[in-house]
Amino acid sequence: GFLGLSGAILVQVQRTLHIDPGTFILMLAILPTAIALLLMYFVDVHSAHQRYNKKFLDAFSLMAVTVAGFLMVVIICDQVFMISSAGQSVCFAILLLLIMSPVAIVVRAQRSESKQREEPTSEEQTGLLLHEETAQQDSENASSSTPLVGSNNQDMSSDKAENLNVVQAMCKLDFWLLFLAMACGMGSGLATVNNISQIGGSLGYTSRETSTLVSLWSIWNFSGRFGAGYVSDHFLRSRGLGRPFFIAATLLVMGVGHAIISSGFHASLYVGSVLVGLCYGSQWALMPSITSEIFGL
Repeated sequence: GFLGLSGAILVQVQRTLHIDPGTFILMLAILPTAIALLLMYFVDVHSAHQRYNKKFLDAFSLMAVTVAGFLMVVIICDQVFMISSAGQSVCFAILLLLIMSPVAIVVRAQRSESKQREEPTSEEQTGLLLHEETAQQDSENASSSTPLVGSNNQDMSSDKAENLNVVQAMCKLDFWLLFLAMACGMGSGLATVNNISQIGGSLGYTSRETSTLVSLWSIWNFSGRFGAGYVSDHFLRSRGLGRPFFIAATLLVMGVGHAIISSGFHASLYVGSVLVGLCYGSQWALMPSITSEIFGL
């Protein structure tokens, strides 16, 4: 989710700090790699109780939605009312606090986890075992009874059990269908965001309007990433619609978005970027799940 919001956040950084383009591009080239190298030593395998994790994961999701909503309000207000430099500084400070808020969630989760490390009583152990067995049986029944649209259930179950490697997966027709779908969807979406400034300039948009479009596109990208997993899981369990169906739907809607952008009518870039951004983010959320279901982990 935060990856989808990164474009909007970086635009706010550039507008508030008034960084010149050369320095800003250099920062984009160095900073992500430097952060990954510095923080990679903190990544470790940590055994945790899954029953205590959900509320903290929900807290992360809530903070991501809060950041997206705050950015949306700031972008719209800046476009309509032209926020002053002092106002931009205040908004940027609030944005930094919101971005750093997951650290507090992590600290709270760590404290809660340390309190729950005590061994449960025999009654709690019995209840946990019964609950785990029931959940496992329910998941097995659901996976065996739920069909996936667009592929053969027997082949998919056998492929998932085999955990195919790359060479074995490339021998399957599903691999090339998924590859073609992702190349058309993600490739065209990435081409759109990379050239949105040039498209806006050719349609008569100002540089400020095109930067606003980039920020809004990042928010739609986040919305697609965040919502596609939930929506696909809901329909998979309630209606039996597999995730490949949603890939096809997002490709169709993305095609409509590209057609709207190419039409050139008034505000076409705004409407088209919404559709393309939502579908682009949705495909990034759906693709790993589909790959795992078809070819195994």
